[in-house]
Amino acid sequence: MTKELNAKRVISWTIGTVVIVIIAISTAFVFILREREIDTWHRQVENLSLAMEVQTVQSMSSARIAMDSIAERIAIMGIRNAAELRSRAKTEALHRIMRDTIAGLTQIDVATVVAADGDVINFTRSFPAPAINLSDRDYFRAHRDTAALDMFISQPVRNKANDKWLFYLSRRLNDSNGKFMGLVLVGISVDQLTSLYERLGRNLGEGAVITLYRDDATVLARWPREEPAGNDFPRITPRHPPGETPGDPPAVIYTSASRLTGAGASTPRLSAVRMFDRLPMMISVTVTEKFILANWRLAIASITSVAIGSTAALILVMFILLRLARQREQAANLLRELTDQVPGMLFQFRLFPDGRTSFSYVNQVGLSMHNLKSDDFPLDAERLFAQVHPDDKDGFRASIQESARNLQHWRQDYRLLLPDRRVVWRNGSSRPQKLEDGTILWHGYIADITEAKHAEEALRLSEDRLSHAELIARSGNWELHLDTGTMIPSKGAARIYGVDEAHYALPIAQAASLPEYRSLLDAALRDLIDLGKPYDVVFKIRTADTREIKDIHSIAAFDKEKRVVFGVIQDITDQKRAEEEQRLAATVFSHAREGIFITNAEGVILDVNQMFTRITGFSRAEAIGETPRLLSSGRHDKSFYMSLWFDLIDKGHWAGEIWNRRKDGTLFPEMLTISAVRDHRGKTLQYVALFSDITETKNHEQQLRHMAHYDGLTRLPNRTLLADRLQQAMSLAVRRKQIVAVCYLDLDGFKDVNDRYGHAVGDQLLIALAAIMKQELRESDTLARIGGDEFIAVLLDLADEESSLITVERLIQTVARPIQLGDVVIQVSASLGVTFFPQEEAVDADQLLRQADQAMYQAKSGGKNRYCVFRHKRAHDQLARDPDSN
Repeated sequence: MTKELNAKRVISWTIGTVVIVIIAISTAFVFILREREIDTWHRQVENLSLAMEVQTVQSMSSARIAMDSIAERIAIMGIRNAAELRSRAKTEALHRIMRDTIAGLTQIDVATVVAADGDVINFTRSFPAPAINLSDRDYFRAHRDTAALDMFISQPVRNKANDKWLFYLSRRLNDSNGKFMGLVLVGISVDQLTSLYERLGRNLGEGAVITLYRDDATVLARWPREEPAGNDFPRITPRHPPGETPGDPPAVIYTSASRLTGAGASTPRLSAVRMFDRLPMMISVTVTEKFILANWRLAIASITSVAIGSTAALILVMFILLRLARQREQAANLLRELTDQVPGMLFQFRLFPDGRTSFSYVNQVGLSMHNLKSDDFPLDAERLFAQVHPDDKDGFRASIQESARNLQHWRQDYRLLLPDRRVVWRNGSSRPQKLEDGTILWHGYIADITEAKHAEEALRLSEDRLSHAELIARSGNWELHLDTGTMIPSKGAARIYGVDEAHYALPIAQAASLPEYRSLLDAALRDLIDLGKPYDVVFKIRTADTREIKDIHSIAAFDKEKRVVFGVIQDITDQKRAEEEQRLAATVFSHAREGIFITNAEGVILDVNQMFTRITGFSRAEAIGETPRLLSSGRHDKSFYMSLWFDLIDKGHWAGEIWNRRKDGTLFPEMLTISAVRDHRGKTLQYVALFSDITETKNHEQQLRHMAHYDGLTRLPNRTLLADRLQQAMSLAVRRKQIVAVCYLDLDGFKDVNDRYGHAVGDQLLIALAAIMKQELRESDTLARIGGDEFIAVLLDLADEESSLITVERLIQTVARPIQLGDVVIQVSASLGVTFFPQEEAVDADQLLRQADQAMYQAKSGGKNRYCVFRHKRAHDQLARDPDSN
């Protein structure tokens, strides 16, 4: 009995001990599994934040390249001050350049050039730019008040036009004196960034947040778009990641002392905030504890069941272990799916103490990039290193060794030579970690930057085109660095001086100037640097290669902060020679076929040629001693002549058309050119005027103008004249607060007339219909033929929309009447579409024509011989047939 009791006690003790051991082991395993799960997600969140940094930097870099390209294009235009920027940057050519520059860059919503007072000058969404002033925006104030600010990232703003959020990258534009004259900015679409983060983070579970910040913690973009309740996301409190010393600049900032609970956050989270190396930005990746520990909680439930078990504990433990293995495999698959969605290669790379290298992990994108299989791992790194371009291989290996030796962040741009002989560019980024056995471990990211490199090549080609433009214009530019005494020329400047770029220096430029001009150049440079006076000089040089003497015009500006003089030179030898020839030719005018008269500097006529007398009727004796007012026609106002004299004084010449009066009182048009004759000091001595009677030319131009604006068959205004009159009608309607009706009329059955009676009869029908339709309209209205059997009627001065419909019905009835053409009686009908201006939303002339066209097609589809009115509403456009129409 005692033995049986002892045996039961032993069995009970043994079973109890086994149960206790199982519970202890299970409990320890739960906590170990929890730590491993957290560490796995810790590395994953860090890798994802690195990948998102690379993607965001690439997107922002492309936008910055576009912004810099627009700024460089403005610099090439030679704009020297804010006034010139306002006038010369407000061109359709620059608008097209800006629009082409950002084409294909989906992250850029808009590009804008802004004047010094904040007015928008050029705008990629529309031309001309709308009347918008941005002087109250943070980026405008930042650039205006801080000359040294290179680039500024604005706070997000809501676009009123499309109700979408943007933030802006901006760059300051300086005038020739280094003063603020405006800025260039590009709008970054928050939706594009949010879509990128959604694609990368949609498998991170409920409550995951990806946020892009400015370096002052201002939120620029966030996924998901809705903020958590109560602003429930981690605050940014720096903490060094494991393995970093406090003195190192952190690549990743953790959100709290605890890896799972952010300071003040009500929901436990695991977060990483990565500071960007190249931009004043940071990105936060946050996942919830509920998501990352979901499998761990399942393990707790399973292990608890094991602890409660009895004799089946070992079997249950085995079952639980198998279940946990399956769960870990599922977690690994989830991690693999997340990493495989990153648009680049995530990797683990090891450098062993004996010099061997291997990749222990590469995501699916990396496998596809290098045609590898997951079974190949661990993979000898030499297999991938063999694809590095021969010209980049030494530098590539040296960068890895340097990173391993100093434990510094590895960054490298390099090329791969693929098996199909294609060359692609890659950018690698990774931070090394030294393990206890001396192995160096990198967790990193490699991105495809082939497109970015192609963009850089395009920029280089743009610089080459600038060099070619300098060659054509015989111009160049140079920089003089005062602190070092070095002069840097462009190819064009070196070419003008006859030297190679590498040998161009300040002493060579000074020695090339002829001796009599050296003091002038030195004084002008001193005045520019010391007094801020404009540097604008004309001088002569002797080229180094051909010893040719050239006339040179140079202007320059001084950057006080950088202590650099920026200058532009132009070879004006041919211009000088032409001016000399012009002065010589002005003295031999007697045989010219144009009328010529010469005046002194005060405008008193000194001489005239025979053709002057023949054209004007005034003899030489009658003209000498008089002023050109002798020929005044009275058709030009005072401002015309003031502008003429201003050009003569400022530019030395004037050319254009002018009306003058003959001796018999008849007026005639003439083509007049006036040139100033100056001495070597620039003082005006005389004015020489050449003119010719262009009466016949004007008559011919009038005939051509009529042909260009009127239909040759019906004599009605054509599409060109219609566009002009419609624009005028819209402007008048706005000023007078009246309504304009635009009617689009298309004949029904006209093709059958042509097919049955021939095109000659069809033409006669169009002429007859044009005449009778015109009779139904007022003098102020316009009837135009825009092609075939299509007509447009523009009805002006309407008090309301209904008042136009009487005329519309009358037109339809008129067209529907039978018409006698010789022996043939023809009857057609018309389908007519009507729209009105103004509308609730802004529309242009082309939109009005399209609206009327849509309404006309609605009338045709409704049975023809009727009209239909285009109804415009705020929510959507709606076509509605007028209830009184036939």
